[in-house]
Amino acid sequence: MYLQPTIIFIRKANNKFLLSIRVGNKGEEIIDCNITVELLKINNKQIRTRLITLYQKLSLMEKTWYADFEISTNKKSNTLLNLLKQIVDGEENLLLRFLLTGIDSRSGTPVTFLKYYKPDKLKFGLNYLHVFNWDKDKFKRSKMNWNNFNKIEEAPENIINEFKML
Repeated sequence: MYLQPTIIFIRKANNKFLLSIRVGNKGEEIIDCNITVELLKINNKQIRTRLITLYQKLSLMEKTWYADFEISTNKKSNTLLNLLKQIVDGEENLLLRFLLTGIDSRSGTPVTFLKYYKPDKLKFGLNYLHVFNWDKDKFKRSKMNWNNFNKIEEAPENIINEFKML
């Protein structure tokens, strides 16, 4: 069973701004995962235009994982930065589409998770709250605290302003 991320974050971690989404899985591990995030514009004729596509591949997704896309280092990220700033400033009403595909490690069946996010689901944050901790002696996860799944440390106003000034 997949946990639905309810929010996409702009978060600051390790002195970088990231577009970030957390994925959760209460079932078996998923292998050969592909993550796609797209920003879409819907014009007044109800036609969707893809403005940018971000992609990540992961060989194994355990219980939780998050996809981070760096916002400000390469040519694609500059486009991403400009589009996200337009959303944050209320200049554009863009849609974010999130797609996860992979293979269930136990059954071998394909899995797909697709969700659309409106601009009001884009929030600022810092670090995700822990869903589990590692027992360092036994190399085992603690009991899962799924209540923390969609939670993140709040970003202070100065971090939000720093992003807006990029």
